[in-house]
Amino acid sequence: MQASITFNEISDYIKTHYNVRPEFACVDKSTIKAEWKPAMLLPTLSATLHIESCTAEQVVLTINPDGAAAAILNKQFNLLAMVKSYLPKGVEVDTENNRITAHLHQIEALQKVLTYADLTAIDFTPTAATLTARLK
Repeated sequence: MQASITFNEISDYIKTHYNVRPEFACVDKSTIKAEWKPAMLLPTLSATLHIESCTAEQVVLTINPDGAAAAILNKQFNLLAMVKSYLPKGVEVDTENNRITAHLHQIEALQKVLTYADLTAIDFTPTAATLTARLK
């Protein structure tokens, strides 16, 4: 079973909820590049997001910031530590390695879905992110 969400849908959602509209570009099937401008007088920020692993139990994502984003994500500013407070229980943030690990069965919002399906892959195409799951 597959479900896709376009990068435009993701960008629209983020714009609606966080007042920033990122742009996404597919690098390869497990990597995307995100660019966003947080405010008029600030430079455009960008980061590469890579799915390191995806299993029925967890998803591991690394974030490699570019340019100005690298300064914001480093230990002085520790943006990932600030983001951590907005993430649900079951998501670990490793600020030293710019890694986020989602323990799927510990995330309350996923409990019902995971009784019926196991996530097997997350892949990126030029226009969308595709989740592949196996029905139980």
